[in-house]
Amino acid sequence: MTTVTLLNKDMIKKINKYVALCEKQLKDFKKHSEFHKSRPDGAGSDKGTYERLYDAEIPSKERLSLYIGVSTSVLDNWRDRTAKSITDENHEAYLGALNKINTIQYIMLTEGTTLGIFKEKVPALILMNNHNLKERTDTTTNDKELPAPIIPLERK
Repeated sequence: MTTVTLLNKDMIKKINKYVALCEKQLKDFKKHSEFHKSRPDGAGSDKGTYERLYDAEIPSKERLSLYIGVSTSVLDNWRDRTAKSITDENHEAYLGALNKINTIQYIMLTEGTTLGIFKEKVPALILMNNHNLKERTDTTTNDKELPAPIIPLERK
């Protein structure tokens, strides 16, 4: 027997609490750092290379699911409004919260990569999967097949 998790006002309060934590995380994103010695120049030496380490939790649907104690499939059902018991008010509140989480994720990943906080590959994969970004775009055909046949024109 499975337990049905309702998207009610109490659940919206929990979701909004998570969104508030995400907003605080974004605000403090560039502040939370410490220097760490990454390459010593010999034993007992104070010289060396230091790197700045950041304490950042990137907001995500998966973190939201852990925070409020439901599975990601429940979150997807709420988003797609599969459950008939969801009121319009709660559905709009939930979609607004999801939008904020995705926006904060996008900002943290793009700024973090631009500032050198993150390496490029992992944020790029997340941005491609969660935000439909592409490395390149074919502006001619919008990634569709070319119409056949293509006949070259001769200039006179």
